[in-house]
Amino acid sequence: MRLTAENLAAGYGDRPVLEDVSFSLEPGEFVAILGPNGSGKTTLVRTLSRTLKPQMGAVRADGRDLYALSAKESARLVAVVPQHEDPVFDFTVREIVGMARYPWTNGPETPRDREAVDRALETARCTELADRPLSRISGGERQRALVARALAQETPVLLLDEPTAHMDVGYQIATLSIMRKLSREGKAVAAALHDLNLAAGFADRAILLHNGRIVIEGAVEEVLESAEIERVYGAAFARMRDERTGRLVLVPEFVPERARAARSRRVHLIGGGGSAAALLTELWQLGHRLSLGITHVSDSDYAAAVRLEVPCATAPPFSHFDSSHRAAAMDLARDAEVVIVCAAPYGPGNLENLRLAEELAEMGKEVWLIERGDEEWDFTGGEAATRTDRARKQRIASMRIEEVATTL
Repeated sequence: MRLTAENLAAGYGDRPVLEDVSFSLEPGEFVAILGPNGSGKTTLVRTLSRTLKPQMGAVRADGRDLYALSAKESARLVAVVPQHEDPVFDFTVREIVGMARYPWTNGPETPRDREAVDRALETARCTELADRPLSRISGGERQRALVARALAQETPVLLLDEPTAHMDVGYQIATLSIMRKLSREGKAVAAALHDLNLAAGFADRAILLHNGRIVIEGAVEEVLESAEIERVYGAAFARMRDERTGRLVLVPEFVPERARAARSRRVHLIGGGGSAAALLTELWQLGHRLSLGITHVSDSDYAAAVRLEVPCATAPPFSHFDSSHRAAAMDLARDAEVVIVCAAPYGPGNLENLRLAEELAEMGKEVWLIERGDEEWDFTGGEAATRTDRARKQRIASMRIEEVATTL
């Protein structure tokens, strides 16, 4: 069965959470719903599972409006594993799992119901917990019981909200292995996950949520390799392949709190030709407040700024910068404490960046000029070199790039 979200908007009272969310969950696939805390993952699972009615849009099961069906009809189609569920009454694990048979029976438990419950308990590794009250088992054991309940419901669609959050690593792998196996058997499975490597290991496809919207959707590796991951999670990741399996692995680049800048400073960077991208990322990780410009939107400096949500003054690809572009950059740089001029190559098209640096220095800004190597960089007939030499003789300081972070 295909489950489709069509232009969903959802929230709680006057607080919107999801906006214009559309995607399809197909039979035979496992989709990871990714995003940081507050991005809307739980709200999306609740909306898809007929728990939270959308404010706009629709959820359709093979074309039928899920919210137009009866509770019993929809429960035969979609089962959900919530992130957390506190027991109201002291039911045993078996009794909790047995409640999943409600959509399929109109009376006492049947042999088929018992068989479904036993099979679900065994699959979720809960058989030894069957006679224990839900209130007297650990958080991880309780989560396994909720997985068993969803399995006993025998629906074509399974939705899971952080199903492995309280589990030991072994049970995390076992639970997601079950979900992958069920998807291979034809079920449609979607799980909200925090662990990006679990998503890489088990999901076929992924959607990445940020501020209640889908920012990228596609094959799981395509999503995890996207620069949107860094921007949305606010962290840098190294990507590598597991030598044994070939699986993609993401390793966060840790910046310990003790390594962060003692004081967050307001810094404007002037780059070009990718000269600012690495420094932009390093200073962002250290906690400085940044802006960038002027930059072409085709430049990797611009890509880094977008990924980190750094404001920037831009120009179209291959265009010459002019005074209007310089004015836009000046607006961004006006409140900067430090202006850093990176070691970009210069041609007639981007000389406005050197004029911007000179103008900021004349205003009394602290301007640092990154020192260059021996590479060719002046393609202006000498004007860029002349301006740079003049800047060094004025109030613009030269600095090696590796000194910037510690000097700030």
